[in-house]
Amino acid sequence: MMPLTPANNWTATIMFCGGTDLQPDQWVTNWNIAGYPADATCVSMTPDVSTEWKDEESLPEGRVMGNWIYLPDGRLVLINGIGKGTAGYGNTSWAIGQSFGDDPIHTIRYYDSNEPAGSRFSAAIANSTVDRMYHSSATLLPDGSVFSSGSNPNADFVPQGAPGYKYATEYRVERFYPDYFTSTRPQPSGLPKTLTYGGDYFDVTLSATDVGKTANLDNTRVTLIRPGFSTHAMNMGQRFVQL
Repeated sequence: MMPLTPANNWTATIMFCGGTDLQPDQWVTNWNIAGYPADATCVSMTPDVSTEWKDEESLPEGRVMGNWIYLPDGRLVLINGIGKGTAGYGNTSWAIGQSFGDDPIHTIRYYDSNEPAGSRFSAAIANSTVDRMYHSSATLLPDGSVFSSGSNPNADFVPQGAPGYKYATEYRVERFYPDYFTSTRPQPSGLPKTLTYGGDYFDVTLSATDVGKTANLDNTRVTLIRPGFSTHAMNMGQRFVQL
């Protein structure tokens, strides 16, 4: 789900990117699905407005099982995933060990829906270093970094270096620090410690130093992010709301 903001009247737009474009008659086990290139296209739908799909800017590279994570500045970050095959595992002749996917993607991408079409994706300076495939996860942490962990495209635990298995059960954890991480941060006052549905209003106060030049007032936003529950490259319940 794209960020819910005053600009879009908090109307939900759902975007789907990547995955596989295998056709129904290709879901058979007698050919190399793990070598089939991932899809790069993106489509969106705003179901409260229309049930028609809309073509969006494509991913810079095809990707299956990428994690979309909200950043507090309104962008999203795309991390993890594979470039070939699909999610899942099994004991087929073409599986990589047991993995139905191959070609892990370490490139991290920013996505900014406010940029013009054709320039919404940009590459982060840093890349991940661990293969994150089936059963991987990621989430935003309270300090604004992104926590990435997991991966096991096998039916059971597989130790590192196990014969015949290219991709083992992964216990290493990484943290990605977005480009804003070392910037001076505002020190707002008036923030409540808890929020309730339909609760009392509250005022947030920022100092002149926080806001900077007066012209930046129009670019000052307060956002709430619910990280959701992360598993299988999905964050169920993930929400971004700009007040």
